[in-house]
Formats: sequence, C-alpha cells, structure tokens
Amino acid sequence: MKKLGILATALALIATIILAGPVSARSQMTMSPGSSEHALLQAGSTQTGSFTVYNTGDTTLDITVRTTDLCVNEAYNFTFEGCTVATSTTMRQWITATAEETTLAPGAQTRVNYSINVPATGLPGGSQHAGITVSFMGDDGDGLAMEYRLGYRMFAFNPVGARIDADLISTRVDRLQFQRPLSARANVRNNGNIDFFAKTTMTVSSLSGREVHSEERNHVVMPETTRTIESGWEGSPHLGIFRVRYEVVLEAIEGQLLETRTIERVVIIMPLFLFVLILVILAALVVFLVMRIRKSSELKNARRF
Repeated sequence: MKKLGILATALALIATIILAGPVSARSQMTMSPGSSEHALLQAGSTQTGSFTVYNTGDTTLDITVRTTDLCVNEAYNFTFEGCTVATSTTMRQWITATAEETTLAPGAQTRVNYSINVPATGLPGGSQHAGITVSFMGDDGDGLAMEYRLGYRMFAFNPVGARIDADLISTRVDRLQFQRPLSARANVRNNGNIDFFAKTTMTVSSLSGREVHSEERNHVVMPETTRTIESGWEGSPHLGIFRVRYEVVLEAIEGQLLETRTIERVVIIMPLFLFVLILVILAALVVFLVMRIRKSSELKNARRF
C-alpha cells in the first residue's frame, strides 16, 4: 500500500508538470520619463536631454534606438508611425540619439541621450514633435519572434511665427448617468500651429457639501487636431446623487490664459435597469390613478340617476 501511495504521488507530480508546460521567460521593458517638456527652440542652438530604459523582464534584451515622427491617431493616442508630412514633424531630422548600453541583462538599465541640433536658418514657427523608439525582439507567447517598442515623446516650439488659435467647442456633464464612472467631457480644437494645454478639474461633493473626489489633469492639444477629453470618478458608486463642478482651462505653453469654462451640476447616477423600473412603476401608478378617478366619476354619475 505504501508503494502504491508513492507511485500515485509520483504520477500526480508528472501529470502536473506536463499540464503546466514549460515556464516561459518574460521579455519586458519600461522607460522613465515617457516624454519631454516643451523645449524652447532657438536658431543655431543645441538642445540635449535623456531618459532611462529598464529591463524589467527575465531575459537579456538587445535594444535598438531610432528617431521617428510623432503624431496622434483618430482616438488621439500618440503614435510614432503613419504620420503625414508636416512642418511640425521636421524636428526628427535634427535629432541624434544613442543608448549608453545596447544589451541589457535582467534588472539592468541604460540611459538614452539625445541632442536636437536646431538649424541656424529656416526654422519653422510654432510646435515641433518627434519621437525616439526603443525596441527589442521577444517571444509572442507562441514561439514566434516579435518586435516590441517603447516610444519617448518629444515636444518643442519656436515662438517666432507661432499662431495660437484655441477653441473650447463644448463642455458636458450629464445630469443623469446610467453607469460608472461618473464622468464629464470636453471637446477642444486647435486651429493654430502651436500646442496648448487643456487643464481639467473635476470635483465631486455630496449634497451636504463634503468633497468625495477631486482630480486635475493636463492634456496637450496639438495643431490642427480636435481632442475629446474625458474625466471620470472611477470609484463612484452605482447609485447616488452628487454635486459636480467641472472646470476646463485652455492655457498657452508659455502660461497665457486662453479660455476657461466652468459647469456645476447636480448629477444622479443609477443603473439603467433601475431607471426603467422607476419609469414602469410611475407609469403603472399614473394608470392606476387615472382608472381610480374614472371609476369614482362613474359612481358619482350613477348615484345621480
């Protein structure tokens, strides 16, 4: 019996190993910071900067550093490819970037240094955008090699010839919201040739005035783009009544106030099924009252005769 128990234990262990399969190593990388501040461009000058790349996986990485364009897609996510040729993307031609180490052991890090050699003549006015990607080859989980990339976003501007044209198209806080998170929204359009910032502040309080949530965010709006900005209270309950104050401030890179708008609302958040149930109950109550009034009226008329 003892031998049978040992045999059963061994078979169970072998089965567990077979079902679990081989443990695959993770190939993973992060960077900090993810973007630059808006650098002031001066003709003939050289701007320098750096960021750090970390190997946070279990395998050694051979990394490749490239300079790229920078733009946004339809969902306003930053992308480093597929950008249309524009004067605001010529900065890529002025950038050189190198990593101090191109092979990173697990847990190691390297600094990527870059320089922007601004041309002495013909410097376009307004914003400039570019990117630096750091890539490595890794396993996609099915045994196939796949390229993974991280992108560093670079922003710069030349105030000479800059044209600011900011349009706060709309701000919205719905009084009745059927799902979490409790949210607010703004639509902003940049018709100029230089970036500006859309700063949003959403403050949520109880009806008694006690603050339960507050968030501030700063969003860059690039030239010739429209950006939809969402603000939300992720921890909001499924049911409640709150006071919401939503403020949107448009501000130039150098700090000038361009436009501001503030909305204050009493907001009810509840599940859609509960709202429908309330409507059904109210409709039934109205029908009941109408029928009762009609029946009462019929009884009165019958008594007269």
